[in-house]
Amino acid sequence: MSDITTVYLKPQASSAVFSDLPEPVYGNMIVIEKQFMTKLSHAAKVTGIVPYSDTEVISVSEDMNFKVWDNQIAGCSYTIEFQEPILSCEVTGKDKDTLVCSSGHGNLLIMDLPTKKQTDIIIPAHYAPIHNLVSLTKLGHTYLLTRCLNSDIAIWHASAHPDRLMLFQELEE
Repeated sequence: MSDITTVYLKPQASSAVFSDLPEPVYGNMIVIEKQFMTKLSHAAKVTGIVPYSDTEVISVSEDMNFKVWDNQIAGCSYTIEFQEPILSCEVTGKDKDTLVCSSGHGNLLIMDLPTKKQTDIIIPAHYAPIHNLVSLTKLGHTYLLTRCLNSDIAIWHASAHPDRLMLFQELEE
């Protein structure tokens, strides 16, 4: 079991159901701590969370899984396992239908979200663990930036089979 903080929103109107909750800590937000671990939870440290749709978020973990959590069913709708720990993730692509995950080995794992299939793996995308992925929203999610542990930055065309367009090496911090 691990400690996870759960945040509940308390309705503005008084209700008998919520009468035993503590007073709000900010506005109508209440924080309740509880133990929570199920077979649907990640088995290792969660390393990234990104929104996918109005009701879904994606989490990735060092347990080599990515999970899609759906607010409508109040749980995990599906899990896909990779062959290496995942350090970060980003939803990208023109239609925001591509999930790019980075590994501690410097690889990029590419998933088509509608079909739930891996479309590509780039080995190596960098020669150090990739810690940051950024989809460029101002350019319609058609480009992706990656940054690895040694501070190299690459610009990729965001697609099911990404092409590296540019690499900036040994940048000063």
